[in-house]
Amino acid sequence: MAMTPHASAATVAVTPALRFPHTLSATGLSSPPLAGGCGGCRVRFRPSQRGRGTQGRRGGSHVSRVGGLLGTVFGGGGRDDGEATRKKYADTVARINSMEPEVSALSDADLRARTAALQDRARSGESLDSLLPEAFAVVREASKRVLGLRPFDVQLIGGMVLHKGEIAEMKTGEGKTLVAILPAYLNALSGKGVHVVTVNDYLARRDCEWVGQVPRFLGLQVGLIQQNMTPEQRRENYSYDITYVTNSELGFDYLRDNLAMTVDELVLRNFNYCVIDEVDSILIDEARTPLIISGLAEKPSDRYYKAAKIAEAFERDIHYTVDEKQRNVLLTEEGYADAEEILDIDDLYDPREQWASYILNAIKAKELFLKDVNYIVRSKEVLIVDEFTGRVMAGRRWSDGLHQAIEAKEATETQEFESIYKLKVTVVPTNKPMIRKDESDVVFRATNGKWRAVLVEISRMNKVGRPVLVGTTSVEQSESLSKQLREAGIPHEVLNAKPENVEREAEIVAQSGRLGAVTIATNMAGRGTDIILGGNAEFMARLKLREILMPRPTHYTVHTARKVMTELQGSSENHWGVTLLAMRHIGTRVGLSESEKRKFWEDLDGMVIAVPTNEKLFIGGDLNGYVGSTNVGYELAHVGFGYGSRNQEGEDILDFAIAYNPVIANTFFRKRDSHLVTFTSGHRSSQIDFVLTRREDKQACLDCKVLPGESVVPQHNLVVADLRFWIRTHRDKQAKIARTKWWKLKGETSEVFKEIFFVEGAWSKEDANNMWVKITTYIRKVASEVLGVTKGSIGEPKDTWWWTENVQKAIKEKKECYRSLFHDRSAINIERYKVAKKTAKQLVVNPIDGVIVSKKQMPPRKTWKTNESLFPCELSKETLSSVKDTVEMAVKEWGDKSLTELEAEERLSYSCEKGPTRDEVIANLRNAFVKIADEYKVYTEEEKQKVITVGGLHVVGTERHESRRIDNQLRGRSGRQGDPGSSRFFLSLEDNIFRIFGGDRIQGLMQAFRVEDLPIESKMLTRALDEAQRKVENYFFDIRKQLFEYDEVLNSQRDRVYAERRRALASDSLQSLIVEYAELTMDDILGANIGPDTPKENWDLNKLIAKLQQYCHLLDDLTPELLEGKSSSYDDLREYLRLPVLDAILSTPL
Repeated sequence: MAMTPHASAATVAVTPALRFPHTLSATGLSSPPLAGGCGGCRVRFRPSQRGRGTQGRRGGSHVSRVGGLLGTVFGGGGRDDGEATRKKYADTVARINSMEPEVSALSDADLRARTAALQDRARSGESLDSLLPEAFAVVREASKRVLGLRPFDVQLIGGMVLHKGEIAEMKTGEGKTLVAILPAYLNALSGKGVHVVTVNDYLARRDCEWVGQVPRFLGLQVGLIQQNMTPEQRRENYSYDITYVTNSELGFDYLRDNLAMTVDELVLRNFNYCVIDEVDSILIDEARTPLIISGLAEKPSDRYYKAAKIAEAFERDIHYTVDEKQRNVLLTEEGYADAEEILDIDDLYDPREQWASYILNAIKAKELFLKDVNYIVRSKEVLIVDEFTGRVMAGRRWSDGLHQAIEAKEATETQEFESIYKLKVTVVPTNKPMIRKDESDVVFRATNGKWRAVLVEISRMNKVGRPVLVGTTSVEQSESLSKQLREAGIPHEVLNAKPENVEREAEIVAQSGRLGAVTIATNMAGRGTDIILGGNAEFMARLKLREILMPRPTHYTVHTARKVMTELQGSSENHWGVTLLAMRHIGTRVGLSESEKRKFWEDLDGMVIAVPTNEKLFIGGDLNGYVGSTNVGYELAHVGFGYGSRNQEGEDILDFAIAYNPVIANTFFRKRDSHLVTFTSGHRSSQIDFVLTRREDKQACLDCKVLPGESVVPQHNLVVADLRFWIRTHRDKQAKIARTKWWKLKGETSEVFKEIFFVEGAWSKEDANNMWVKITTYIRKVASEVLGVTKGSIGEPKDTWWWTENVQKAIKEKKECYRSLFHDRSAINIERYKVAKKTAKQLVVNPIDGVIVSKKQMPPRKTWKTNESLFPCELSKETLSSVKDTVEMAVKEWGDKSLTELEAEERLSYSCEKGPTRDEVIANLRNAFVKIADEYKVYTEEEKQKVITVGGLHVVGTERHESRRIDNQLRGRSGRQGDPGSSRFFLSLEDNIFRIFGGDRIQGLMQAFRVEDLPIESKMLTRALDEAQRKVENYFFDIRKQLFEYDEVLNSQRDRVYAERRRALASDSLQSLIVEYAELTMDDILGANIGPDTPKENWDLNKLIAKLQQYCHLLDDLTPELLEGKSSSYDDLREYLRLPVLDAILSTPL
């Protein structure tokens, strides 16, 4: 296949039945994704093949897509430059352009009215193809008014290709995101809904907030699905005309819908039409490794830790061998023997122990899955890093115990679309010629030489002021290069999957095109990232407005939960304005009737509903239910680190949590069993005491665990939760009182005091009481004059919420016991001190029943302050004053400290859109945003010209990817819309792709070239490298193709099962379905044992009756004589047999 010097992107449209090429699982099983058998539900969906029907699928679906493909994806020798496509759609484009004067003359209201008219025509039966020219003309005009962008003719062509259900290949910077709106709007006119699917939450939210303004302006509803949404929020957003969602979220929701027990649990509507952004990523890259999305397998966790220690001690090529190409490990004979000796077992593969899988997974985790390359560790949690996008794959886990092993360790492609997905690829021409210069690769023998050359290249470009984007393949590489740049004194930004960098992603990208900017990025900057030369003025304006606005209306408060009834008692204690609810007498205790339990939950529901959503709520206590160790089906309420098996009472707790938004803090952190068990009785242990917090306040919980041996009440262990709050303190409540410095009353000072007091004493002949008051007052006056007075200070007094009389008494007793122990370490004193220490400890950490809070130092308040170096200039005094006045007006209207952070962010986002609004506050904020952006644009446009003068954005690649398509995604960040730019890849023969797949030719070259810093240039070398990369592409293509073909065997059955399940779920009565199934089963049995062509005299009625009675025991009165007398033909016999079956079913209560 020919390699092209440019990156491209594509869109796909597919006929009914949305299916993704990766396997999802609703079980905690760790079996391979293609394993047969029962025990779980696996779903797999992808675009259907040509000729496949749509029976058994929900509705029909068109799938379209915009994304990044490469020349290698789409072609063999010749290359379509898109001119044929331009000619094919020229007439339709001309029709759309001819409508532009008429549509441009319409008012905003009249333009929106066109949507209603088009919807009426679509619902009356007029084809969408006939509506296309007018719909596209309307969207183009709306885009001009709302976004300030007029779709080019080639973008109209891209939209038409998508509408036809084909992949649209478009170059980088051609406006693929805007193109997707055209077919999405057209297909939403039918009222059946449109999904716009992309690869991550960031792109979904960005596109919904940006180009989603266009359909909103035209009167359509636009929804967004994000990771932490509730089922109700998902159902609402899926019901909108256009819904932005990631492929994984859509897959999860599809799976959950096919596990739903009632129609009310369903969130998705019938599939109609779908635009897939980055189709190659979704249908190719993520198809390679089908991850099972599941709960944790219930296996003893200590085995993983033991195996990890063994793997750490074993040596490569002595105890085990590694096949990096197949990503597999094998134990040697010495490895087997040593492992069996260490574990003191006879056979590593004994099915009763199954140690082999633990050992092999631990070695894989050590050798093949590297920290900051394949995963990162955040808050003691292992998070997978997507090798194709560089982003964290939240919620996903490796299967077969590999994820637990890693946690223990840490204490081509056109052919592919054509042959697999039956999708035609259409090349869309560019709007402007692409003038980026792609330099030839620079190859070094060793990795050290390559990185030194990369550093020199960055320094050379930085000196002339060219912005540089450096692409790395792992977090580890990006951090290493960042360290070298710091040592070289080159300012730069790092964009990788680490949390502190992900939070600043948009900010980093906004300034990546500025003069002299250096950005190091993993593949996160390879997709959906537009780097604007000179900087993104509008995003900078948004950050400035955010910096000024957000601190004012945003607040952090905690609701005071009060006791509501005898069966639901709350203990409320206040500290710095924080109040926690603890349930002491629970309404779900053993022995209560169902009505009493139901009354408890109803009362708790009412209590939680009464808490405003913008306030914080924490609940704790004995809920007497087992939520289990896994979170399958309850991912929104249970993080996955629980204990034991779930029971009905546990499901009640989880249902309550899902309904009212709390999550169970006890499941946040991986703990050993002794730190999870809260209740022990004899040999029985369970987890029934819980701390719950609202989902949005999950980060406030720093830790939650059980203190073994520490009990609150008999049999219940102490549960400790560390909670962090953002709280405003009041100086007047914490000010220490000024005091006289009595400690200075000594020496010369005492003589001065004595002289003043006795010489100028306040002596008089008065009664004793008056005389005493007068003397004491005079003493204080003289003391303050002579000794001085402290100023007082701001600090926390001891009389806080937890410094109670009981606590003070317990601590005093502990100190006295310690003094006794210090002087006499007798057994009695030791025991007394242990008891006193334990008592004091419990009183300090357990101020109220049911909820335990460890007192920690208050964290700093959140700030929205942005580094001033990001902004291109200081705002003028007039603009800054105007913005502050607008913010004051907004705060006056909304209320000071009256909004949650999420609410304030949503209003800020709406204020930075360009669509119409009737809200005066939003309109004024929008005007302020425009003023800031206009000032910034003066400087960014000037800076853009300077960047263009020095050559535009320079892209540096540091390693070839397994697919040339991904390499060209990185190249494509430069040279957008006719801008100048360049790219160069720096490679090493030690890079993984060449080392693993290069073969003997690469190995020979490594031996031939000995100098690390000497770049190698050779046609033979170039051919060898290309061959190695092509070999990798073909290798993984075969893996995906085989996976797809194997899955086809199960797909037909899966489709029918889902269809029948949905039919049963939606049916008002299951009895009619059961009758239908029974009649079909009866016909099958009859046909298999007699057959319609068998003469009556050859009927084996005894065999038929025996088979029928195996399926229905109520037919035990059937005899050969009865059947022979009741039927003269096969049809008579069939009709007669159906009657007793029907009677049996109808007589059986359901």
